[in-house]
Amino acid sequence: MNKKIKICHIVSVDMTVKFLLLPQLKFLQQEGYDVYVVCSKGKWKEDIEAEGIKVKNIRIKRRITPFSDLVSLFLLFLYFRKEKFQIVHTHTPKPSLLGQLAGKIAGVPIIVNTIHGFYFSEKTPRLKRNFYIFVEKIAGYCSSLIFSQSKDDINTIINKKIINSEKIRY
Repeated sequence: MNKKIKICHIVSVDMTVKFLLLPQLKFLQQEGYDVYVVCSKGKWKEDIEAEGIKVKNIRIKRRITPFSDLVSLFLLFLYFRKEKFQIVHTHTPKPSLLGQLAGKIAGVPIIVNTIHGFYFSEKTPRLKRNFYIFVEKIAGYCSSLIFSQSKDDINTIINKKIINSEKIRY
């Protein structure tokens, strides 16, 4: 008996799912995937679930909050272990870090990240920029594959030696 491949997309807010990812998630459903989403609680949950997508609310704050971030990481880990996802796909910087780490620790076989931009630029103060680059390196280490929607971001990844260029797809 063939079971559907379970894929879970991780974002901060349900608005990202509703207005950015929904066509992609519906396509995955049509292709036979069992599609789940993790995001903070929001007003679009029912709309997303009406499309047949399972939504798990785990609060992921956008700013750096060490205690809350550890709680989110732990809850993601527990959820990934419980659901036994074959693929975890992360989006946006904070959920990308937490989702990729939790996926790696939970033993998810395929971890994918889509880069939608970085928290840093050349104008960012050096110490802060180096911190964010370090965080991206940790997250990238956990991934099987990285998608980018920007060639500039790919150049940044390669120039800053954030991850191996073989993992990157445009």
